[in-house]
Amino acid sequence: IYFVDMSRCTKKVNAFAERLEKKYDTPVDAHVYVDRCLNDTHPFGIHFDWNHNVIVQCEGITNFKVWEKMEGLSRESWGERGRGKLSMLGKKPLLDVDMKPGDVIWIPKHHPHLATSKTIRLSVSFPLAVPAEDGTVFQQREWVEL
Repeated sequence: IYFVDMSRCTKKVNAFAERLEKKYDTPVDAHVYVDRCLNDTHPFGIHFDWNHNVIVQCEGITNFKVWEKMEGLSRESWGERGRGKLSMLGKKPLLDVDMKPGDVIWIPKHHPHLATSKTIRLSVSFPLAVPAEDGTVFQQREWVEL
């Protein structure tokens, strides 16, 4: 299960998204991932994203594999989520790491990657928007308390 548009789900998530926005001068969202089905294959499989991602492991253990950057990509041939027929079998990943709670990974855009849950997992991905062709705007990050 994953939830998108979650950058304001908690004060900590909102504050971290804001810090990334200020550092990289681009809008940042948050996606929350939960996996309780350890026998299932990852729904995204090996894929790449059109933006950079900072992923924070909150609970459990997740194995991340990241391969070399793909060149010559177009949205017309790969779609918005970069999930065309992509197989990295036989190619050694640049990174193969088990992430534990508190670990953080930066996955640059266009780098194929695969997340495999080794235990029940909770993680948050912070995608950094690709500058401004799509009209993406910064969110208001003020936190309202009643």
